[in-house]
Amino acid sequence: MAKMHTQLRGKETDGERHLYEFFAQTLPDYFHVWHNIIEPRTQKEIDMVLLHPKYGVWVIEVKDWLINQLRRIDPETCRLQMNGQEVEQRNPIRQARENHYPVRNLLADEPLLMHGKGRFEGNLLFPVHHVVVFSNMSKAEMEARDIYGMFPEHQIITADVIRNPKMDAIELENLLIEKRSPRFLNHLGLTKAQIAAINRLLNPSVELTGEEADDSPDEWIAPELPERSEPQPIDIFAESAPSQPLDFIE
Repeated sequence: MAKMHTQLRGKETDGERHLYEFFAQTLPDYFHVWHNIIEPRTQKEIDMVLLHPKYGVWVIEVKDWLINQLRRIDPETCRLQMNGQEVEQRNPIRQARENHYPVRNLLADEPLLMHGKGRFEGNLLFPVHHVVVFSNMSKAEMEARDIYGMFPEHQIITADVIRNPKMDAIELENLLIEKRSPRFLNHLGLTKAQIAAINRLLNPSVELTGEEADDSPDEWIAPELPERSEPQPIDIFAESAPSQPLDFIE
């Protein structure tokens, strides 16, 4: 089971609650999870933050949208039919991308999490990714309406993943590894002190446990995985949403 650093509060949407429980039950125990984070400077609400000691952080936006609610998609917004009226919401890829910046900046305030002198001085030890979870839309449903291709595949997770009772820890971990940009990793992993520092930043109410000064490797670090071929780095600042809007005519 993943290490859940925050508890459910009863205010979560169905999709947020399900994803929390799915991660808790399915992810290996070297993953760390926080949810409903309020970033202190921008006051942005972050649905979920996921940490792997080597592959980095995923900032997750959860959408409970239904497939038949979608009316229009463009790079900035999505139009949906809700409660008998058409409403406009941010494109969730754009929203997740904008949310990951303050999380990255918050983590960069902690010297323990930064590279020292050398080639990567001033950079975080690990990458920060962003991904959208569509908790009620399957890949097949999205493909049937030509929606799936409107979102970058490496930045979305669909309902058939998180609602699959046969999904196991290795399969889910491998899927998350594919949902990364930029694609680099921290080969050394993180120490207990570094993970405690991340927990302090994302969960300020946490009580000190003594691990803040522990520079031993985190006990949840996984055994070495088979060597993977890493794709070439991609430009994380490139527009990730479709350039042309898509309208759905009923």
